Amino acid sequence: MNGLIYSLYIAWEWEIHFGNKSICLPWWTVAITSALILIIPIIIIARSYSKKKFVCPECNKAFYPKARGTLPLIHMNDDVYLKCPYCKKRSMCHPSYKQDQ
Repeated sequence: MNGLIYSLYIAWEWEIHFGNKSICLPWWTVAITSALILIIPIIIIARSYSKKKFVCPECNKAFYPKARGTLPLIHMNDDVYLKCPYCKKRSMCHPSYKQDQ
């Protein structure tokens, strides 16, 4: 029983040592920091892909994908696996480098 209480104490607090100083952090500070380190780059990448114009190979129409549609991002070179908003088919869409008129 004593080992269970000790293991719960280790999971509840994290102790960090800097030379002679030690800092005790609650578990939620480490969890929130880790989540932010993982989530912020994912959001930045999704937003950057949503600002690019892609061309559907099925219907040849250009579109800007939604940010949430780019999260499960499968890509090969410049082509990205996206769902076209016009023909509703998922395919490897390539970016359009033409300027908007």
